Amino acid sequence: MTPLGTSNKDGGLIHHGVEANSPAAEAGLEAGDVITKVDGDRVRTLGELRDQLRLKREAKTVMLSVLRRGSEISVNIEPRRGPSRGAAHSIPL
Repeated sequence: MTPLGTSNKDGGLIHHGVEANSPAAEAGLEAGDVITKVDGDRVRTLGELRDQLRLKREAKTVMLSVLRRGSEISVNIEPRRGPSRGAAHSIPL
């Protein structure tokens, strides 16, 4: 199972787990969180999430809208360039 990528019935992506020392862990994402937006733009699929992160690759921080236990919260994440694909962000996928 991948840590992130299962679509939720309400739209968004369920975060199944957080890798230690990852941007997701540093931002405080938890298993079960549902990522619904990236900087206010709706994401429903893993592809949409990756596309949004690629568009924001130069940003210092990206705001994720997250559903956690029935409440919407905002989480700021500091994307990193992936080691093998310089333009990719390395949140756990």
